[in-house]
Amino acid sequence: MSVAMEKRSKAIELVTKFPPEVLDKAVELLEALQAQFERETALLQIIDRALPPEDQQKLDCLRERCEWDNLTESEYQELLAYEDWLENQNVARLEAIIQLAEIKNMTWQAFYQKLTPSEESIN
Repeated sequence: MSVAMEKRSKAIELVTKFPPEVLDKAVELLEALQAQFERETALLQIIDRALPPEDQQKLDCLRERCEWDNLTESEYQELLAYEDWLENQNVARLEAIIQLAEIKNMTWQAFYQKLTPSEESIN
């Protein structure tokens, strides 16, 4: 049996022994933990969101062509749309990092370093 399954079995065993007044509190606690887990999962999904590889390749190509002043007007508009999406995503990512840091009782900088330990620190 895996460690997770053992812990789940232990939790079920303990809960079945609770008297009704304790059981109500246990259910409230479990519901709060589940809500926190769902919120953290949603925030991590925002942090991890990225362009699909084919869109990233298109963006890289548009950026390179833009450096050489070699874009049509429609390509330029497409580049601006990608850049707008990235800017909005970066704002959403930072907001999610700040919210997760608050949940974890950490500064956003410390939490960011925990997420990206190999990158340079942000001040």
